Amino acid sequence: MKSWKIILSIVRSVVLFLFMFEFCLAKLNICNLIKTNDRKITPSSSTLKIETAPSSMACSIMCCNLESCCYASYDNKTRQCILDESCCPQSELTGDALMMKKSTGSLQCQNGWLKNENNCYFFSNDVMNWNDAKSVCESYGSMLVEVLSSFELDFLKATATVYDSSFWLGGTDIEKEGDWIWSTSQTDITFNDWHVGQPDNWNDQEHCLLMTLEFNLEWADRSCTDINRFICEKSVVLLLDVLRKIKMTGTRLKWWLYVPVVIRNHID
Repeated sequence: MKSWKIILSIVRSVVLFLFMFEFCLAKLNICNLIKTNDRKITPSSSTLKIETAPSSMACSIMCCNLESCCYASYDNKTRQCILDESCCPQSELTGDALMMKKSTGSLQCQNGWLKNENNCYFFSNDVMNWNDAKSVCESYGSMLVEVLSSFELDFLKATATVYDSSFWLGGTDIEKEGDWIWSTSQTDITFNDWHVGQPDNWNDQEHCLLMTLEFNLEWADRSCTDINRFICEKSVVLLLDVLRKIKMTGTRLKWWLYVPVVIRNHID
């Protein structure tokens, strides 16, 4: 009995800590950054700092914590973090590096993308098979959409209706028949909008998820080689899991953990 009381006390403490952690973060200003791959800052008179950081996330937070910082760059090989006060710094092409520009404005989606809550969505005009659609989304720094709520589903349906077309979603059971998962996150599909009688794996060849016009935009399984439009999703996420991503020094977390950061990809 005593051990159960101890366990219950620990659980309560953990829950309280997580609640207070998220509450405190919610009270802070969110730092928005726009990411561009394969470039890094060339040090100049406008360079504020050149330091070593364990990750690009740590580098970005260092920039967020420095009011005069407008741009940061991070080299994944050397772990060099460069902070610059110029909003148009000198830069050079290089592999395995990225640049991040601080943005003080509200989060917006790039041209051609639609915003819903904290996500940006791309509804394709082109048609292709499921695997090619997945690859295209990934090339945009996004993923084939993963539908997690009725609110999100309503938005997708309302938008898809304008196109009068079916759309590939990110679900598949290609690894194990009947076990439907989201392909990018590799999580089980718990929320769903299957049409009656679906999925049916007709002719043992249907392993990809389609929001189909045939069933009034409800879900059905279809052959992954079929040709359809598709929806990409790019999350604009407050990084509450930053504790898991930045290294610890002894028992003390690096000081740059204190600012919540949103990083989104730049699309020309």
